[in-house]
Amino acid sequence: YEIRGYGSFKRKATGTNSTTAAWIVDFSQNHNPQDIKNVYFAESAYDIMAFYQANKARLQAELGQSVFVSIGGTFSNQQVGGIMNYYANARAVDCFDNDVPGRIYGMRMVSVVEKVPLNIVQTDDAIRVSHNGQEHKLDPQKANLNNLRSLIRFQREYGVEKAPTVFKDWNDVVMNKPSSVILTKSKYERDDNLREKRMGGPKM
Repeated sequence: YEIRGYGSFKRKATGTNSTTAAWIVDFSQNHNPQDIKNVYFAESAYDIMAFYQANKARLQAELGQSVFVSIGGTFSNQQVGGIMNYYANARAVDCFDNDVPGRIYGMRMVSVVEKVPLNIVQTDDAIRVSHNGQEHKLDPQKANLNNLRSLIRFQREYGVEKAPTVFKDWNDVVMNKPSSVILTKSKYERDDNLREKRMGGPKM
């Protein structure tokens, strides 16, 4: 269960199961998992609700056969695998963030659903995917789950519904907050930069 507050406050309620459970909205009439055609995955409830809001008109035709899922910010193999085993006829759709971790989540999703072990690692200049002793180097700004088609045979259908390029996620799309690329040396510098923006400037 996700708890959100003002600013950057993000927590999970005590006792939350982030390993096998997830935040799910099922729009089907009879709640028969065999009827579901699309399972849309995002990193937070805000993000998946924003995806629905931004694409509501387009989604209406198959809304009764669609499920919307938040993984709560932490990717769990059991969580994603269990959901897609339950909705056995559905395609998994990657609505994860439009950044490198979000791209890796999409590829991990395929690995879990297809039950094919992949080693996916982020380095300074690439996303490196290893399978059966072979390593493939992918562009971190363009890679998505479709790059895996040359490595493994997909048994199920998948979709990619990333936010437009200038936005980090679907919540930013709805709020019309384009991302600005910040070139920094480390994660700590990126965090400091973000903190300064939220606080109105650097502290002297």
